[in-house]
Amino acid sequence: MVGLHGDELKVRVTSPPLDGRANSELCEVLAAVLGVRARDIRVDGGHSSRSKSLVVAATTASVSAALAPWIGPDAAPRR
Repeated sequence: MVGLHGDELKVRVTSPPLDGRANSELCEVLAAVLGVRARDIRVDGGHSSRSKSLVVAATTASVSAALAPWIGPDAAPRR
């Protein structure tokens, strides 16, 4: 997790963008941070783009709370 980049959350993954591997790793990273299963997160848009739209099977409040260290008012300065 890197933090906010403009109005998007920036997450770095090490998997190459081949055969959906980077998208799968993104879902795994976010699942670990959010405390859900990777299968509870899916890429809804931007499958082959650097910018993605994701759907998470969790409440908005729980997602916001889990991401607060990266997107909240006390987050590290934007990069």
